[in-house]
Amino acid sequence: MKTVIGFDSWIGGSHHFARLVPALKLRGLDLQLLHLGSWGSDPGRPQQEVISGMPVRDISLFRRKNFLEIIDSEKPVAVIFLSVDTFAHRAFNRYCR
Repeated sequence: MKTVIGFDSWIGGSHHFARLVPALKLRGLDLQLLHLGSWGSDPGRPQQEVISGMPVRDISLFRRKNFLEIIDSEKPVAVIFLSVDTFAHRAFNRYCR
């Protein structure tokens, strides 16, 4: 199954991504949320969890990989952002291009 990454700073917006899971699954796409919570917005969360049937992973799971290395290893067909107002989101978006 092809992967779509939802990218956010924390899991607070996970419900916005989770409602896309059924429609994407019908099209053969697996949505996974990648968040930066351990960087300060949402410390103490598990590195991996499932929220509303959607796999959710913290950036710390990837240890020392940078954004480009994460994108290269995950090979998403698309990345969805709720916002690109923060620097980290803009940087990840730029690497996606």
